[in-house]
Amino acid sequence: MKNSCDTGKRLVRLQDASEMLGVTMKTLRVWDKEGKIATVRSAGGHRRIPKAEIDRLLGCPDFAIDKIDASALAANLKTIGGKSHE
Repeated sequence: MKNSCDTGKRLVRLQDASEMLGVTMKTLRVWDKEGKIATVRSAGGHRRIPKAEIDRLLGCPDFAIDKIDASALAANLKTIGGKSHE
C-alpha cells in the first residue's frame, strides 16, 4: 500500500482510509461521530473521507512526498484519537 500525500479532491472509502491510517473502521466511525474527522456521505449513504482529510491526519505537507515517518504518524494519530476503539 502506498502512503503518499496528494492534493486531489477524491473521496476514499472507509475501509481504504482505515488501511491508509492504520486504524480500524470502527475508530474512523467514532472519530466521525465525535467530529474529529471530516466525512461526506455518498448517494447511497456510505461514509467517504476526502483524501485531503487523510493527508491532514497523516501530517502531510501541501505537496506530495514519497514516505511518511511512522513515528510522526503514530504521534499525530495519538493526539487525534487519544485511544483505540477496536
